[in-house]
Amino acid sequence: MRSAPILASCAAAALTVAAPAAAGDGPDLQPAPQAAIVAGAKACLGTTVDPAGQAGRLAGWVSATPEQRKGMNADADADIVTRDNVLIVYKTGAGGGCVVMAKGDNAFDPATLYPQISALVGVTVPPPTADAKPTPVNLPNGELLVPVITPKTATEAANIILVIANSAGKFAKKGN
Repeated sequence: MRSAPILASCAAAALTVAAPAAAGDGPDLQPAPQAAIVAGAKACLGTTVDPAGQAGRLAGWVSATPEQRKGMNADADADIVTRDNVLIVYKTGAGGGCVVMAKGDNAFDPATLYPQISALVGVTVPPPTADAKPTPVNLPNGELLVPVITPKTATEAANIILVIANSAGKFAKKGN
């Protein structure tokens, strides 16, 4: 999976995970349907503020295989799960976070993804302006969402990274 430069800092801010930092590093994800990406965001929402509900949110997700974990180095108390070609790295509680990683399939459309994610989280998640860094969005439940979506090109699928972290967590307080 090709990564946006901000991926490493976003993932580190959400949880202590050594996420892919360079192009070509990390898991080799297959294209995922947009509905599966939204389902990943739904599974992540609440990870840091409702850890007891995580088992219910992850119903149907399975532990990632060693090949899918390639390039990922999660803390001992973090986990990596997958479903429908979407990968989730998460660590529950205020010091944790959740990162959704996927490659968009041919039907992926960021213009419709942003409204779908907005409806899910209960606040408008604006698409970034051209050449702007991803901006954290404060969620009503006390978490932050940082969407990182690289555009589809003639040779590469869009990469989708959704980071959810606790707004009161130590990384958020430092402004990362």
